[in-house]
Amino acid sequence: MSYNPYTTPTANLGAPDTRNTDTYPGIQRFIYFLLSIVVALLTNLFSVAARDGVENLGKNIATFSGVAVFLVALPISLWICSLRLKNIGWNGWWCLLQLVPIANLIQGIYLLSAPTGYAQFKQYDTAGKVVAGICIAMILLGLFGFASLWMIRR
Repeated sequence: MSYNPYTTPTANLGAPDTRNTDTYPGIQRFIYFLLSIVVALLTNLFSVAARDGVENLGKNIATFSGVAVFLVALPISLWICSLRLKNIGWNGWWCLLQLVPIANLIQGIYLLSAPTGYAQFKQYDTAGKVVAGICIAMILLGLFGFASLWMIRR
């Protein structure tokens, strides 16, 4: 068989997805969501159990036990946040933004909605857009509910 230079070349002109999710360490958004829920539930369980268990001993010890549970849960939460930030493509030290009141809401929405490698591609997928919309809607509903309760009690 001889090569014919006048034949039409055959090439796959579709844009391939060059995102290699294996190059981003850390945890993906669903695992981040599940771990965040587990840490929140365990923190609440242990703080209630600690408060009820030492309530008879005095208020100071009950407060101390609640603070102890918080001090155990805080580094775990920051570690989970730093893993997710590495998966997005950011530096893990940005997890300290979770300690700033309004910034933690914005970062939480970002961590729940941004796909793997977002820092490189700067593009949300459909699931990320839906999750971000749901989170923003829940925050707005919460603010609306808080404002309506405040108006009723005035």
